[in-house]
Amino acid sequence: MTESKDTPLEIRLREHGIIHPVWTVQAAKQEGLELASACAMLMMESSGGHNEFGHDWPFEYAGQEVTEARYKALRAAINAGHPSDGVGPCQLTSVGLLDEADKIGGAWVILHNMQVGFHFLHGLQQEHGLEGGFAAYNGSGPAAVAYGQRAMVLRGEFLAVIA
Repeated sequence: MTESKDTPLEIRLREHGIIHPVWTVQAAKQEGLELASACAMLMMESSGGHNEFGHDWPFEYAGQEVTEARYKALRAAINAGHPSDGVGPCQLTSVGLLDEADKIGGAWVILHNMQVGFHFLHGLQQEHGLEGGFAAYNGSGPAAVAYGQRAMVLRGEFLAVIA
């Protein structure tokens, strides 16, 4: 799966840190998520959409690129009782979200990862509002509130980039 030639919007998004602007625009549109929210979330979760594992526990591939083989190693570790870890551009962590991504082609595939993450964020924002949805995506408590506030600042910056 390769990205097509960038449009002027996609060039601006790339210049502002979005790693995969073509897929970001495609997945946000498909999932009904405002593009500025999608970009803000990618910046918060994976520095613009890097396809890497998180650092939630000492998984052998923590912080490394997500590949199919490494992802399958994570799923085997989860099945053996270890906690999940963030996966891909949207840092999908819950087993339910990983299962959703796997059903459409694999959580290690950037576009599928974004589709599931953007769909989930869109639902949270519909339920809790923009800032509350960002916070809920991160979890709960003071760190999640701060996440929501920072994401709203980034969303504002991306609204200007998109305009």
